[in-house]
Amino acid sequence: MALNFLWASFFVIAFVCALVALCTGDATVFQKVVDSTERVSL
Repeated sequence: MALNFLWASFFVIAFVCALVALCTGDATVFQKVVDSTERVSL
């Protein structure tokens, strides 16, 4: 259960940071987030 909260908090924090970046004028922030997740390979 604690891991669920941990993962959820990671996504919430990333979304809040993206919203702050969007408000400061970075219109491509969500595309940068998506691109950064595509580069991760297991």
